[in-house]
Amino acid sequence: MQMIKNIILIRHGQSQRDKSDPKRKLTQTGAKQIFSTAKEVHHYFPQISNSLEIFTSNTTRTIMSADILAKYFIVSEVKIITCIRVENIDLIETMTNGDVTAEYFDLYKSDQLPKMVSPPALIAAKFTEVVSKSSQSTENLIIVGHGCALEAFAYYQEIFEPAFPFSKELGYGDWLWLRRKVIN
Repeated sequence: MQMIKNIILIRHGQSQRDKSDPKRKLTQTGAKQIFSTAKEVHHYFPQISNSLEIFTSNTTRTIMSADILAKYFIVSEVKIITCIRVENIDLIETMTNGDVTAEYFDLYKSDQLPKMVSPPALIAAKFTEVVSKSSQSTENLIIVGHGCALEAFAYYQEIFEPAFPFSKELGYGDWLWLRRKVIN
């Protein structure tokens, strides 16, 4: 049975503006955001490096973010995963001028999510599969990804729960702590 007690979900730092470029990189501001996030996570979890793995989505901006975290926490390997994104989220981005994450969940809850866009339960299942790939002795897991996918995992799986109420879209470099649910 896996030992994971804490999962830290971190949205990648700010990236270059051209959203049509899937290989866009972190900006200097984005790198600073992730470094600041690493310091904050370390403040809450001073022993996190003792038993830590880092997983990341396969985009350039998430890999760059994960590499900054790996250097900070002295983790030798970042595991790159291809399946932890909301597919075709750009369909929703063209439908709204505001909060894409809120629109994604609103469309899902009203049963109007376009069929080509990955539903939250599917994303949660993919993330749960990723978690199962961690070492049996790992207690802490950092997953670097994209806002909608991270929040879909946080709220549509049943093994872990947010440690604190969270009611806003994850901004660049924001993080969310999930802890294993206590079963009575």
